[in-house]
Amino acid sequence: MSWRPSSGLGAPFLKLCFPGTGDGSRKGSTKQSFGRDRTAAELRYEEKLRQLIDIMGPQKAILDQAGRLAESLLAPFAPIAEATAMLLIAPDGLITLAPFDVLLDAEIGLEKAPLTSFLVTGRDLLRKPEPARNGGIAVFANADYGTVKPGCSAPLPDDAFQPLAGTEHEAAAVQALFPDARVITAGDATADAFRTVDAPLILHVATHRFFSPLATPDPVMTTDFVPMQDGIGLLTRQTAEPADAMVHAGLALAGANRRDEAVADGIVTAREIAGMDLLGTQLVVLSACQTGVGHIADGEEFTGLRRAFAIAGARSQLTSLWPVDDDATAALMTAFYERIRTGAPRGEALRAAEHAIRNREDRPEWTHPFYWVAFQQSGDWGAIAAAG
Repeated sequence: MSWRPSSGLGAPFLKLCFPGTGDGSRKGSTKQSFGRDRTAAELRYEEKLRQLIDIMGPQKAILDQAGRLAESLLAPFAPIAEATAMLLIAPDGLITLAPFDVLLDAEIGLEKAPLTSFLVTGRDLLRKPEPARNGGIAVFANADYGTVKPGCSAPLPDDAFQPLAGTEHEAAAVQALFPDARVITAGDATADAFRTVDAPLILHVATHRFFSPLATPDPVMTTDFVPMQDGIGLLTRQTAEPADAMVHAGLALAGANRRDEAVADGIVTAREIAGMDLLGTQLVVLSACQTGVGHIADGEEFTGLRRAFAIAGARSQLTSLWPVDDDATAALMTAFYERIRTGAPRGEALRAAEHAIRNREDRPEWTHPFYWVAFQQSGDWGAIAAAG
């Protein structure tokens, strides 16, 4: 972990790095990271982090775990965090999946905590202002995934994608605030319609995310030239070509359960998203099952849907970390977009929406972090000038 002030960014820059296991299947292992065996302390720390990421636990247990993690992770930087208005976070490994506002709340209180923005790539620090090319908002919701036909395998090893009728409420909440928003649902919410979207000001996607475990790479024999005392020797060794994580993550759209020759493919991979032209899109909202999750490996840059949209040109993103509650998400999006429409910066709008959700007197269960801290903001944290 390291803290260093940014240069000309107007906000401190926090680099959080922790050697994780990668695919999450080797709890308690002594797998090497960065060329060394991980210590017992690191393994215990990782287990605590995994317990926090499992946000479905009892509220008291989640908050207690957040307090213990915040003490070790943030306590050294708490005085600096309290003295600044914005914190830029570059997470590595499992920290990418941590609901960071819960940690800030546990350490210094969310009311006193700085706003946060996550850095997807280093380019987030260097991008020049990109004016919006097009106005308007495009919303994809409640896609008709279809049913798996006999003899046609599902697109994933798991069960078929289930309908998300509740996302209609989310789309309606957006359209109530932006009457001119283009809402694409049911059979119209196809992969082709998504791939050809023309860089809207805001792109809101409420659907299932697609992520399959990375396959074990096939061994490859490589030969290297090695200097020796009496000349040049040949060293042949067996290595593994890394799998392409960008083809294992994506979004499910209309027809995703019917992948045969007669029906268009309903899957859009992260690689395809990275190839889209979203220059000028100021915000992408991904409200889906674990849309923030990508392939996480020891010491490697976070890869997943957030990175794909950043490569495509989107200025900022709001992504969910776990399957979200329909009612709470509709309420959070209403609160978020109300503030975006009045010119509030993106990070500030999210923090205000979180505060509104966790303090709803008519929904006391929403004080649980599962309901109010499911979304993370990344990229440009400023206001969207043309959204009003």
